[in-house]
Amino acid sequence: DPVPRRRRGCDDAEVMRFDSAVNCIGPADSPFGAGDALYDRLRERGLARPHPLGLGLDTAAGGVVRDAAGAAQPWLSTLGWMRRGELWESVAIAELRDQAAEIAARIVSG
Repeated sequence: DPVPRRRRGCDDAEVMRFDSAVNCIGPADSPFGAGDALYDRLRERGLARPHPLGLGLDTAAGGVVRDAAGAAQPWLSTLGWMRRGELWESVAIAELRDQAAEIAARIVSG
């Protein structure tokens, strides 16, 4: 199928055709059901839920994980590609460092 895309700063969309595409943004869009016991148990116990777009975990500001009802759980945080739904730029060293520092500061002050 044709894939429309718009280059940054341009108004016109281009239509591109591909024979195949490779997802290079992480091991999976969602950790649930991928065979990882940690994430599956968090979900089974209602402690975590997938992001509505299927991009990692559903998180509040600062990487705080939302439970099955959508309530932020200040005792449970994540960082990196698991925050893609909330914070798309979440895989470079600078972003990971900032996210880790934010969580650490919250733990120390908490």
